[in-house]
Amino acid sequence: PFEVLVTDNKNFTAKPSYLVFKNDIGYHYTSKLLDSDSQISNNKILAFAPNYKDNSDTYIDLKYNKEEVDNIRSYFPTKSLADKKANISAFNKNYTKYDIIHLAMHAQINNDNPAYSHLIFTPDQEDDFKLYTKDLYNLPPGPRHIVLSACNSGSGSIKSGEGIMSFARALIISGCPSLTLTLWTVNDKTSAELMNYFYANLEKNLSTQKVLQQAKIEYLKNADPLKSHPYYWSGYISMGEEQMIKDSKNGISYVFYILIFSVLIIVSISIYKKRKA
Repeated sequence: PFEVLVTDNKNFTAKPSYLVFKNDIGYHYTSKLLDSDSQISNNKILAFAPNYKDNSDTYIDLKYNKEEVDNIRSYFPTKSLADKKANISAFNKNYTKYDIIHLAMHAQINNDNPAYSHLIFTPDQEDDFKLYTKDLYNLPPGPRHIVLSACNSGSGSIKSGEGIMSFARALIISGCPSLTLTLWTVNDKTSAELMNYFYANLEKNLSTQKVLQQAKIEYLKNADPLKSHPYYWSGYISMGEEQMIKDSKNGISYVFYILIFSVLIIVSISIYKKRKA
């Protein structure tokens, strides 16, 4: 990621000078998306935190993914689906109802056949719990932003003329304009910390690209020297359009101030006329 480029070699040992401190950076599949941005009108969030404890022989249990999802409630109205409720049926049923979807789960990349890379919901012997890339292409237009908080969610094989065959490509083609995703195997605990900063900044009406930058800066300010290594924080990137939460409170305040200003003008005119008479 470009964010780990060093801007000052002289004082790097005493004070790391990563590019992330100066610039927010986004990535795109096509130049048509470079200057586009829009607002997220529905600030309700749908979040998934699957449970892998019963399948620990196959999947490493994520100890902090539920905490990661629960933290979002501190900032936005959130419908969190954990354990057995974190299944594909719930995903498909609710996909078009939320502008933001957060997926804190495992992902499996298939470089030989990218169509069969898959996101892993709570394993269930009775139901299919793997959401394949080939199925993502057929999703209807729905969320404005999806956070793929899963290992290697932005990885995939490179196809000439197409780019990286990843979950990101499938979701953008299906109609989701903005994504936050990962470039490698991310640390479970660090992800929870970083995503907490992410949503705290998203609440401040910053764009998703700027939000991720600020989340990383805040993480670095609080992390110990070991966890400050780029492996822990730079794997998350922003792709696609810059999205911003539409703040209804600000809209109400704006209307309120206009009304107050109008009333003051009317009162002033009335007083002026009475004095003149």
